[in-house]
Amino acid sequence: MSDLPDDLIRDLQSFDQRMRDEIRADAHEEEGLVADAELRNQTFADALLELVNRGDTVQLITPRRTFLGQLVYVGRDFVTVKDPESTIDVNLAQSCVVHVVVRAKEGGKAKGQGPGSFEMRMYEHKMDMADIEIHTASMEEGVKGKISVVGQDHLLVVDAHKESWLFPLSTVHFVIRRPDTQRR
Repeated sequence: MSDLPDDLIRDLQSFDQRMRDEIRADAHEEEGLVADAELRNQTFADALLELVNRGDTVQLITPRRTFLGQLVYVGRDFVTVKDPESTIDVNLAQSCVVHVVVRAKEGGKAKGQGPGSFEMRMYEHKMDMADIEIHTASMEEGVKGKISVVGQDHLLVVDAHKESWLFPLSTVHFVIRRPDTQRR
C-alpha cells in the first residue's frame, strides 16, 4: 500500500485533522466578525425593523408611558406599536427604549408601504381627519384633537373646544390613535 511508516501516516492524519479544525474555527470566527460588522452598521430603525419582521411582543418605554404590543411599522425616524387599545406612533428623535418581552416563534410581517418619516405619518393623520392624542415631555397630559396643519417643523392641533395648539415636531414624543378612528 504505502511505503511510509505507520507512525508517519498517523502524524500526517493528525496534522490534517488539526488543520481542518483550525480552518473551520477561523471560518466560524470570520462569520462572527462579519455578523458583528453588520450589526454595528445598523441604525436603531434597522434594528426595530427586525422586531417587526419577527413579530415580537415588546414593551416600548417612553418617559411618559410604557406600551405593550407589537411593532407594526418602522420609518426612518419613527416606529408604530399596536397594543390592544390603540396604535401609537413614537418619534425616535425622542427618548424611548424597546424591550423584547416575548420573542415570536412565527408570524411578523415584512416592511410594508408607509410613510418614510414621522412628519409624513402626521400628514396621514391630518388627511384622515383622525382623532389623535399628542404627548410631549413638557405636558403632563396629552392633547386630544385633530391635526389641522403639518408645517415644516410643527403641528397645529385643534381640540374639541376649537382651541389651537402648536407643537414643534421635534418635541412630540408619541401620538395615539384609537381603533374607532383608524383607517380601515
